[in-house]
Amino acid sequence: MMEMLPPRTPTQAAPRRAARRTDVARWPLRWAGASLSREGELFRAVVRQLVRHVGGRPSAAQELLIGRLAMLAVHLAHLDERALKDGGIGSHATREYLAWHGQFTRGLRMLGMQGVAAPVPTLAEIMAAPAPNVPTTAPAAADDEDDADAPDATSAAPAPPAEAVSA
Repeated sequence: MMEMLPPRTPTQAAPRRAARRTDVARWPLRWAGASLSREGELFRAVVRQLVRHVGGRPSAAQELLIGRLAMLAVHLAHLDERALKDGGIGSHATREYLAWHGQFTRGLRMLGMQGVAAPVPTLAEIMAAPAPNVPTTAPAAADDEDDADAPDATSAAPAPPAEAVSA
């Protein structure tokens, strides 16, 4: 006869998996094996731009949307390349392109067209930052002898020499 395990007591909770955060910059590329390809570079560039656009710390929903938008950007780039290389695309590919482009623009609208403003540094951060190396232009000390020969900046144009004046 089969032995039955005793039921778990309240102190013996089921083992939990460690919580881990999804890295949206890599998971769609893992299955494609394209992390070092042009598509992978484009994908990561779009993710970086959109993460920066939302302020650097996207929420979970924004992360998922950014991942989808980056993948749509890769698909659209493929169709752009095909259209330019082959001299055009067929009617089915055109409809596909328009659908993906429409979804891309709707996704951008959902993400927010206005980016997050850059954080303004506090006074403490400004004071802690090193001073910029800005050269100062101090007026040079002029000698009295040189000033006598130099024309005055407020005077009018110099008079012509006496030989040039005709009578």
